[in-house]
Amino acid sequence: MEVDPEQLAALTGSPLGELLVARGLITPEQLDHALADQSETKRPLGEILIRLGFLNPAMVAQALATQQGRMIKSEYGFATGFDAKLSRPPEAEAANPPALATQPEPEPLRAVASDETPLESRLAAAKLELEAAHRERVEAGVELRVALAAQEGLRAERDAARAERDALLAERAKAPAEPTAEPVTELRHLLFFHLAGRGYLLVERPGPAPEVGEIVDVSSNGGPRAASVTKVAQLFLAGQSLRCAYLV
Repeated sequence: MEVDPEQLAALTGSPLGELLVARGLITPEQLDHALADQSETKRPLGEILIRLGFLNPAMVAQALATQQGRMIKSEYGFATGFDAKLSRPPEAEAANPPALATQPEPEPLRAVASDETPLESRLAAAKLELEAAHRERVEAGVELRVALAAQEGLRAERDAARAERDALLAERAKAPAEPTAEPVTELRHLLFFHLAGRGYLLVERPGPAPEVGEIVDVSSNGGPRAASVTKVAQLFLAGQSLRCAYLV
């Protein structure tokens, strides 16, 4: 029965994630991220680390071989481990006896694997980028529609206000003009002047009151022939209100 190399490593060596963090190949935060992904997808940790771009397949293969202390063949390629010597299986020992002690032991073969990310991982990353770009376009479209709707609302309010103003102006234009008040014609006025040696005299005369600066003849009333108007004011007398010109 074929056994998954990662499952075997979990039984015989340290956990893969701890080994990678101890050697500084990934950070504890990256390990936590990968373990959270594994709890949801139930996929091997090495596969997740490759998919997330934290490691390449060759590094995962070497880490698995380091756990088991021997050369292994996995889906990520051949590997002997970071520090382990090549361990020869019993059938290989029988077919090829070990060399004499005086001969140097040949250097163990190192795993040769491509540093390129598998095609499936690249496709998955491209799909995520496309989905993110699509979401951004959708959000931008929603914001644009909201802005256009707000602009349409403002335009409608402005048109309604303009129409209401035009209607009011039209109603005012149709309404009859208010009659202007006709000037009130004064029928009587008062004159107030000084009589030499006799005090002051208040005389009522017909017609409007003279304006300030006019010359008035009050000789018929015992006053001077020429008196100048210095002030004109409203005077209330015996329940009536008449304009009174003060003469000098």
